[in-house]
Amino acid sequence: MKISKLQLLVTFDKVDGASYYKVFKEYGNKTKSAKTTASPYTFQTFTKGVKHDVYVKAYDASGNEIAVSKTVTVTAE
Repeated sequence: MKISKLQLLVTFDKVDGASYYKVFKEYGNKTKSAKTTASPYTFQTFTKGVKHDVYVKAYDASGNEIAVSKTVTVTAE
C-alpha cells in the first residue's frame, strides 16, 4: 500500500514595495493562511475532491495591505 498526501503549490508574481505575502486557502467554512517572503509557497495538505479558493495578499514593511491577487478556485481530482 502506498499513501501519499496532496500538496498545493501556489506561485505568484513579486509586488513592488512588498515586504511579505500572506497566501490564503479557503474551503468549506475554513480558512488557512501562511506568511512568506517569496514565491512559491506550498500548502502541505490539499483535500482531494474539495474546491479550494486560493489568493495572495501583499503587505509593506508597516503591515499595510498593498495588493490582492485574483481568487483562483482549484480542486484536486
